[in-house]
Amino acid sequence: MEREEFQKKILNNYIKKKENQIESLKNKALNMNKNIEKEIDTMKKNKQVLEKLKQKKSMLLNQYNYLLNKVKYEGIFINIRNNNYSIKQWENLFIIKQNKEFIIVNKKGEHLDILQKELVGILYNELIEKRYSLMVMRISSRVIVARLIIKN
Repeated sequence: MEREEFQKKILNNYIKKKENQIESLKNKALNMNKNIEKEIDTMKKNKQVLEKLKQKKSMLLNQYNYLLNKVKYEGIFINIRNNNYSIKQWENLFIIKQNKEFIIVNKKGEHLDILQKELVGILYNELIEKRYSLMVMRISSRVIVARLIIKN
C-alpha cells in the first residue's frame, strides 16, 4: 500500500510538472503570437512608409528631370559681380572644380565667382563631364550675366 501511495505521489508530481510545462508552453505560444502580430503590424507600417518614400522619390526624380531638361533647352542665367574683369560679350567661361567648390573662370584663369551649391547638386554629373556651355550674354558696370546651357 505504501508503495502504491509513493507511486501515486510520483505520478501526481510528474503530471503537475507536465501540466506546468504545458501551461508555460501555452504562454510562450501566446506571447509569440502577440509578437508575430506586432511584427506584422510593424511590417505593414514599414511597407506604407516605403510606398510613400517610393512615391516621393518618383516625384523628386520627375522634378529633377524637368529642371534638368529646362536647363538643357533654356539654360540658366548666372549673375556674376563685375570687378572690372577683362571679359567681352559672347566670351566663353569655364567651370573648374577646386577642392569641393566649382569656380567660374575666364580663359585667362581669373576666378570670377563660385557656383551655388544647389546648382552644383543638380548639375554635378554634367559639370564633372564638362557637358555644358557657359557664355557671357551681357556686361554692365556692376554685373556680368552668363548663360549656362547643358549639352546633350
